[in-house]
Amino acid sequence: MRLLRIFLFLVLVAYLSGCEPIRITHTIELMDMETSKETVQAKKISREVLFIVDDTKKYKATHANYSAGVIHDFVFPTGHYIKQALPVISSCFEKFRIEPSVSTIPDKDALVINANVSSMDVRFDCCLPLVFNANTTLQFILYDNDFIMLSLPVYSDGKGSLSKPGLFATMSDKDYAQVAYQSIREAVKNSVDVIYDAINNPKKVIADAKQIINKNPSNTGAYKVIANRALKTGDYAEALAAAQMLTQLAPKDTDGYFLLYKIYKAQKKIKDAVTQLEHAVSLNPGNAILFVHLYDFYIEQDKFDKAINALKRYMEARPDDKNAAVRLGLLYLKAGKYDDAVSIANKMIDALKFYGIGAPIVKKDDSIVITSVEPGGPAEKAGIKPGDEITEIDGRSTEELKFEDVIKKLRGSEGTNVTLTIKRKEVEEPFKIVIERQKFYSNPALVADYMAIIAMAEIQKGNINEAKRAMDEALNIAKSTNVYASTLKAHACLLMALNEYDRVIENYSKRNEGYLQLMVAIAYAKKGMYENAIKVYKNLNKKDLPISDNTLKAFYEAMKPYVEEMEKEALNYEKSGDAISALKIYAGILGIVSEEKASSIRSKIARIIAKNPSIIEISGIAREHFLKSEVLYNAGRYEEALQELEMAKSYIPFNPQIYFSSSLVCEKLGDYSCAIKNMEIVLQLQPNHPQAQTIRDQIYKWKFILEKEL
Repeated sequence: MRLLRIFLFLVLVAYLSGCEPIRITHTIELMDMETSKETVQAKKISREVLFIVDDTKKYKATHANYSAGVIHDFVFPTGHYIKQALPVISSCFEKFRIEPSVSTIPDKDALVINANVSSMDVRFDCCLPLVFNANTTLQFILYDNDFIMLSLPVYSDGKGSLSKPGLFATMSDKDYAQVAYQSIREAVKNSVDVIYDAINNPKKVIADAKQIINKNPSNTGAYKVIANRALKTGDYAEALAAAQMLTQLAPKDTDGYFLLYKIYKAQKKIKDAVTQLEHAVSLNPGNAILFVHLYDFYIEQDKFDKAINALKRYMEARPDDKNAAVRLGLLYLKAGKYDDAVSIANKMIDALKFYGIGAPIVKKDDSIVITSVEPGGPAEKAGIKPGDEITEIDGRSTEELKFEDVIKKLRGSEGTNVTLTIKRKEVEEPFKIVIERQKFYSNPALVADYMAIIAMAEIQKGNINEAKRAMDEALNIAKSTNVYASTLKAHACLLMALNEYDRVIENYSKRNEGYLQLMVAIAYAKKGMYENAIKVYKNLNKKDLPISDNTLKAFYEAMKPYVEEMEKEALNYEKSGDAISALKIYAGILGIVSEEKASSIRSKIARIIAKNPSIIEISGIAREHFLKSEVLYNAGRYEEALQELEMAKSYIPFNPQIYFSSSLVCEKLGDYSCAIKNMEIVLQLQPNHPQAQTIRDQIYKWKFILEKEL
């Protein structure tokens, strides 16, 4: 009998070999593959990574057996397989997540990797045993958090195989799927080394890109890689040349202008930088990344109205970014627009508010099933349990309703009732329950942020009771979601308003966030612990949201007794003829006072300098840095020149000539705010400067340039 089967099989093969091959398509359905908890122990990449994987993507692999007269097409859900396989390398990264697309802008220094199948080859080896093989190559495209390429695409390979004994052995779709998945999983495991090298070997990445350009001078991707990696390694000349070539090859591609912005900004060429960024925005008004950079740029320049406008346009471009309105509210706080902050927060809270029963549902085999109940919510109070099936809503069968219509019927106006017919496994007959609808939020964590913004705004307006009400609700929500964000800032702000300084220090001194650290510094100052206050204040980022002039003013006011005491001490040194000790004290307090107060202190310093001009002579190490700055300035290396001048200031902090030179360097960099600040200090330190009128005229011109944005 077995010989007969073999004979018939050979006859069939001989017959088919003389005909057109038969094409058979195997569409492999979506199925979860059996996976182990194994993780790769490979090189560590100290970066947060976001893998972008389209889990709906499919790949058609073909095996042609012309001798048998059959062509097999296999359509695999490869996107789903990649998504399932990637966690095997999660331990190789500092943070790891997978998304089908980018919903929010990644954190600074995050790595974004697009992963997909580049090729997949499959074949049968017949027949004793029957073997199915798959060889897969995965492609990984690496981007920085601004979605500019970090390297040319990198690739990794993997193999999968399954054998079955017997002449008439067959393979199932599950077998094919397992082999394809096995090959993808192995390729994922092998990807760590190539990703590591692409990140940590910029010289090789740049060299590879140059080789591509030698073969294809119009390859824009290679120019992006060179410009981006050269920028990150500080080779601004090479970065600039590559970015400029990119804009020539692709004048409508925003990446070229965006890279120019980043290069000029790194060189402190502020005017050139913003010109390139605004041009990029004009080319692609819907690019959210560009708007965020424009927004951040305006924040750095203290142009809050422009920052607000940029953020509003960003929100139009990215309505899916639900955190944007939080940033807008915080920005309103920073700009002192407290009513606007309350308005945007209330608007967003209303948009997130609904009235329902407090029981999430899913559709399961045409049934509406309750998955959980909110603790203390109306569903729980009415006796609803997870697993209950809703068969009717207000007398209407759920089988007649679409899922979205079921949700609409469960929701309604506040305080209204809905009657549900419930089917429960342990209860023989369905029964009815009447539930009163209650307020809920579709995104409680965001609502907590908006409540916190309201609280901070009301505190600034002097409405402490309104602030406490908003704060209480924010804290209640934050506790249930375990997401605090802005809530902590508002809580610290409220504690300060209530003079609870010890609680501020206890709760927030270890929180590494600018606004909270400022609250801690103020709390220390209020308690008379001035050295602690100074230490905290000098380490915080004063540009953080929602740090505003008002909050900084609160710090200056709290430090006032200390500053006055130091001024008295400096004056005593001055009277005793110890000018050096007096200047040291003044240098110590300049960094913890307002600009207005700093100007007053410099007038006292000017008095000392006038009596003791030799005390501020540029000598020793300070002179070395000053001379280096001159050489660098003449060579057009303005950023480095400014760095040398800052070093000179650290040794001789009150020499007018150093500030004069700094001002000229800032002008070359297009940073007129910096130029003005340094030149004003020149006049404060030397009111009778021989070029005083010329200096005043130049300050006026720079202010006019800033005002008119020339």
